[in-house]
Amino acid sequence: LASNTSGTNDISINIENSPSISQTPSINQQPSMHIPIGSLEDKEKIKSVFYIGTMGKSYSDEFTDDGASYSGLNLAYQFNAHKHFAIYTGLNFGKLSTVTINGVEQDVEGSDNKYRSFEVDALLTTNNNKGWQFYSGLGIFNERYSYTYSDVSFSGLNVVLGMGYSWKTLQTQLRIAMNDSSDYYDDQVHSTANLQLGFNFL
Repeated sequence: LASNTSGTNDISINIENSPSISQTPSINQQPSMHIPIGSLEDKEKIKSVFYIGTMGKSYSDEFTDDGASYSGLNLAYQFNAHKHFAIYTGLNFGKLSTVTINGVEQDVEGSDNKYRSFEVDALLTTNNNKGWQFYSGLGIFNERYSYTYSDVSFSGLNVVLGMGYSWKTLQTQLRIAMNDSSDYYDDQVHSTANLQLGFNFL
């Protein structure tokens, strides 16, 4: 008995595992608020100032020691065209406070002699905003002295020096102007001083 057994077992396992992950990252951002350059600085910029303060006007004769002084009120407005440039306009109102004749001060009680003036000055400053301020300037003025029976007026040039300090809403200033007019006597020296409190407009 012959027996022939032939078996063939072919097992084929084919596993394909090629995972494919395709991702496209997406980031959505809301546009940020745009602040123009300089806008924060502009909020701190002082555009103009209204001043109220005291006024002292004096003149003296270099040779005779004769002179007089007036004291009173000052009102002024300053427009800051730039951080380093401004236009100043001021009004001064006063009454005679002292008279000096030959170096001796005289009694002026009961005197109704009055003084008033108007000025416009162009100022160059170290700073027109908050902080310390130092400035000089040149301008014009017109002033009037009123006596019992007459008035006399003068016009001329101002040379201004001043300093002060400014906060955000307030500032204080000390300014001195040397007054020069062709109508003054040659040996007379005239000056005006103001101590001011300023209210800032941003």
